[in-house]
Amino acid sequence: MTCISVYLSRQNGQLTLDQNSGGDLIPVLSVAGTLDVIGKGRPEQPLHVEKDHHRVGFQGEGFRGTVTVEPLTPTCMKASCTWICEHSLTADEIRWRCLGHFPTADTLDNHYRLRELDGEQLNGALTPVLLRSELAGHHLSVVGSRWLPVHAFQKKAGEVDMTFWLDHGLAHPRFSFEGPQYRNWNNAYQWSATAQLDFDLFIQSSPQPRPLLIPGRFPKRHRAVFSITDHADHDSCERVDALWYGSSRTPNASRKSGFVGLSLPFTKSVFTATPEADGPGLHNPKFTEVCRAGHESGIEICPHGIHSAVQPKVSEIESLLRPFEKFQPKTWIDHGNRFLSNYGRRGWDPNDEYSLHPWLDRLGIRYVWGRVDFGHALPQEQLNQLNVSQFSGRSYLRDLPSNTRRALKAKRPWAVLHGMSVLAYQLIPEKTMLQFFLAQRRIQRVMQADVTAIPGAMWQSGRITAALLLPPGVNDLWHHLKGAREEILRMPIFFPEHYSVQQQRTPRWLFNTLAIHDVEKAYSGAVIDRLIDDYGIHLSHTYLTSISRAHLSHAIEPDGNGHWRITPQFDENLQGLAERRNTGRLWVAAMAEIGDFWSALRRVKLSIHGEDQWTFDSGSGDSPIDLQIGIVSDRPTTCLINGQPVKSEALNDRVALTSAEQPSHQIVVHAQ
Repeated sequence: MTCISVYLSRQNGQLTLDQNSGGDLIPVLSVAGTLDVIGKGRPEQPLHVEKDHHRVGFQGEGFRGTVTVEPLTPTCMKASCTWICEHSLTADEIRWRCLGHFPTADTLDNHYRLRELDGEQLNGALTPVLLRSELAGHHLSVVGSRWLPVHAFQKKAGEVDMTFWLDHGLAHPRFSFEGPQYRNWNNAYQWSATAQLDFDLFIQSSPQPRPLLIPGRFPKRHRAVFSITDHADHDSCERVDALWYGSSRTPNASRKSGFVGLSLPFTKSVFTATPEADGPGLHNPKFTEVCRAGHESGIEICPHGIHSAVQPKVSEIESLLRPFEKFQPKTWIDHGNRFLSNYGRRGWDPNDEYSLHPWLDRLGIRYVWGRVDFGHALPQEQLNQLNVSQFSGRSYLRDLPSNTRRALKAKRPWAVLHGMSVLAYQLIPEKTMLQFFLAQRRIQRVMQADVTAIPGAMWQSGRITAALLLPPGVNDLWHHLKGAREEILRMPIFFPEHYSVQQQRTPRWLFNTLAIHDVEKAYSGAVIDRLIDDYGIHLSHTYLTSISRAHLSHAIEPDGNGHWRITPQFDENLQGLAERRNTGRLWVAAMAEIGDFWSALRRVKLSIHGEDQWTFDSGSGDSPIDLQIGIVSDRPTTCLINGQPVKSEALNDRVALTSAEQPSHQIVVHAQ
């Protein structure tokens, strides 16, 4: 492959691009001079390449780009790539590859811990690019200028192969709303003319390990984020009152119980309307008052589709959504699968009669549930969606015996079937996902005593079983038992919606979740502490007002007097969340707050100006964000931000966190 190589002088530790500059030079990094544009049915195209010693220009069918490497100081180089789409083309992924000539290397993992690279490491979802090594007595580092949603390092034959997926910032690698079904795992993306992707790497050499800076994931010095996005399917006025205040019998915010009583924000989706006049929708003044009380206490009240039970006419959409104006939501959560006005069906398409864009623009909605769950239950007590390896068939298989015992002890046999469904979701062949969801819906109808759904459930289950007996199905089953499904491995948690970006419309962001039906176990203190220790991310997909027999535990229960209350264990879990929030360890937030922060954080760009001199730029004139900065160092450090000394707190043995609220951060950091 065409590449540009960076060399290290053994004598003085300086970096050079000139292999013939004299001295004892060894290669340290080779950057590809072209980007790979990969797509199904898209044969590899010959590229026209023009190269000099520090720049490569390339031209392909429908795109062009450049890769440059330039010295910033004698011991620091900057490698940059830019890809520009010249006319419409289709691609599954666009990636830039580099090769580090390091016998050993430490990398930053998804928990912001430095660890020695051994084999392959896949990073994603707000993990910066960072690599450290030692060569010929000199210390080397490679740092990315900004986040990439996914990147991978692989150590082989004494070298580190680096892959940077540049397109994942604007697209899920395997997911699109486009297609005959709302889940289309194998979609390629249509890139429009003028679309542009770019990325920078900084390569440094020093006689001693230098402190390295990286952007953190959260505001202030929080160690994890926890967010509930709750669906409205089982709501009633009294059930929601119980969530707010701990009891529907005494809906009083002075009680230190429930989400309102403990001032715990989350995202609560509600219906615009229901068939019943007194149902849980904004057509009901009593339910609207319940929502108003939650909204005033910091709970985000957002739409759960257009209607609870029917597909409204296009002419009715505006009037149905108008009541949400008083709540100023920024989040949208689809309801059900059959409604054409769901964002994931036809609402995403600006050219469709059911397009939701005009109404979302009017309400100010920017964050949309991507309709994808990493799993349908908590795997191995792991809430952290960055622990992708835990979302494997093996993890859920290990959980099955203990969950079965709990279900039988609680006399909830349907929960055993739910546990088997959870396992099936992680195991079944890729091509049977449609049959899985069809079978799941029919089984849910059977649970509601609808015997007419039995034949359909058996037919779809039979099709899945037949697929498992064929060689491709057996192969998928084996791979899904050992590790996560292919579409989950590189699945971002929060990412721009491709079409809104390409069409230069109001930017929308999609978020993916983990389905939680066992709130007693999932939100226990031990599980939350593990999330904090992992510097982790968790976005829940819940039904907190449900008392389904298929769930191992519930958030609410009847109080025996005709009212509802939160269960003792769920109350204890909420108290624990509030305590961890109050100490600053846990960021408990609604999706709107998280989306505002992370979308702003994606604009932050890092640059290096000299030895130990860094800049973080927020990239726009918007209001400054409380930027969390990670300091990676083997020794204690002294840090100055915009000339002022700042304190830092250890995240782990080699990473500390500090923060500052400025549009641009001029940072000088020294090891003591």
